[in-house]
Amino acid sequence: AYLPKEVDLTLQNGDTWFFKEEVGYRSLAEMVSIYHDSVGHGGNMLLNVAPRPNSTLPDKAMQTYAQLGHFIRRCYGEGSMASPSALATTRSGCSECMNISLHLGARSTFDRFI
Repeated sequence: AYLPKEVDLTLQNGDTWFFKEEVGYRSLAEMVSIYHDSVGHGGNMLLNVAPRPNSTLPDKAMQTYAQLGHFIRRCYGEGSMASPSALATTRSGCSECMNISLHLGARSTFDRFI
């Protein structure tokens, strides 16, 4: 049976599982690196956030989640079908396709090739 790896972590620095205002949150750059090291290698990334004692979620945490989501959608599209802004797509969103079309429109450099 195939069982992909799962990377469980918290959004708070130091993998703090209980809310502590003074701990702060991981940077977007760190989250992108963890995303590439987990999801980029066929695994799952489970990213937790601790609620405040009054059960609300901190604005800074929600902003960081939104930034990571925006990065992922911008770079890789959404699900099996790429978003209109994704740079690389498979034809018709085919999950078994071996060809990828890359539409740059201008001279470009790459910061990752996964």
